[in-house]
Amino acid sequence: MSKLALICTLLCVFGVAACSKKAPRTASPYAGKTVAPRTKDKPIITPFAGMQGKVASVNQVSRFAVITFPSPPLPQPGRVLSVYRAGLKVGEIRITPPAPIMLNVTGDITGEAAVGDEVREE
Repeated sequence: MSKLALICTLLCVFGVAACSKKAPRTASPYAGKTVAPRTKDKPIITPFAGMQGKVASVNQVSRFAVITFPSPPLPQPGRVLSVYRAGLKVGEIRITPPAPIMLNVTGDITGEAAVGDEVREE
């Protein structure tokens, strides 16, 4: 093996060994510090446990809507439910006879209602 090949081989070996050395870890600027929780800015979120459905179809001429619920219990005729769009109340629906069929009920619209709006009791 020539001297030049031997020198190149040794340089490569030492170069790889030098590059594989781990850099010293620096301490995090937050190490050892505790941060107090912010309680004033946190909203209080309460899950809704009542009846909740969605407007499946709307007849604007006759001012009634069909509401679909995911599961029983279903609202009885005469009950008034609120209609929400993007979290804002936009109207009310009074459930009308006949009694609920499957998971669908019908109701008269007061205010606004559109397909996809959320309907729930207050």
